[in-house]
Amino acid sequence: MEEEIGKCLENGTNFRIMGWAGDSPSEDVKGLPERVKRFGGRKGRIEVRYYKEEPKWYIQMIDDVIYAQPYLHGASMFKLPVFVVKKVPEWYGLYNRFEAHFTELWNTGVPIESFTGGSDEGKSL
Repeated sequence: MEEEIGKCLENGTNFRIMGWAGDSPSEDVKGLPERVKRFGGRKGRIEVRYYKEEPKWYIQMIDDVIYAQPYLHGASMFKLPVFVVKKVPEWYGLYNRFEAHFTELWNTGVPIESFTGGSDEGKSL
């Protein structure tokens, strides 16, 4: 998967990822800044923010495509559907709704460095 992300970044793809850290972030969350930095210096960017409240949806934005998956407590994410919503005229209503939800979470979210003790610098790579 890292190889595919690297190729997308080389081509200028931009990733905005929201994740849930909860009140006590896991080691995966704490280690994410170092993993993301490996992708620096390419045309595209990866931006990551976290929110502390329990999520309703997992949402990622890759350029003008939204990947949204409902959060169901206790259910494996691998058994839940993923909605892929492209920014095309036929889907503007749904796209705009997901984008507004994502933007609200993004604007109130916190950078990954808040959980790792690092500086705010480098939250966008």
